[in-house]
Amino acid sequence: MARRLSQDHKLEMLSEKTNAHSHWVMSVAFSPDGTKIVSGSGDKTIKVWDSGKLELLSEKTNAHNSVVTSVAFSPDGTKIVSGSNDPTIKVWDSAKLELLSKKTSAHSDYINSVAFSPDGTRIVSGSDDWTIKVWDLVKWSRKDHLMFNVTTQRFVLLVLWLNKYSMKFHDDVLDLLIEACLQSR
Repeated sequence: MARRLSQDHKLEMLSEKTNAHSHWVMSVAFSPDGTKIVSGSGDKTIKVWDSGKLELLSEKTNAHNSVVTSVAFSPDGTKIVSGSNDPTIKVWDSAKLELLSKKTSAHSDYINSVAFSPDGTRIVSGSDDWTIKVWDLVKWSRKDHLMFNVTTQRFVLLVLWLNKYSMKFHDDVLDLLIEACLQSR
């Protein structure tokens, strides 16, 4: 379901897709060019949709062993990252939903949010284990893939990259700490 603000500042629905998944839709995201939407669900599937017609373009059943809690496109639109309650992080080819890489046991509890860095070389993840982790995709398969790990005072529901050196969380003090860590790299 897409909405827009009309000239009188009322939200208008542009389109709607009912029964898009067989369970809760946990996460949705637009592709950078706005032509596609990716969705992740409690039914363990990831689906890619045409954003104009809301027609299914591709689907990955059993993408994870548990609920797909978060999905996001890479800045160039060629990849999708997904996080799950299983708790793995997976990177997919966005055109065919073929698995490109994965990190098993990325956290010790449910993963709530994943996002690509603006240059597409890193992934940030937030979890119920109270940690925020930044992963280097170039070194993904090596032991030094974890760039840094921050423990918070509560579980992390949402993480977003703002620019090359800054991410947004629910804690302003933590924002400053993360920004300082990224700028020092």
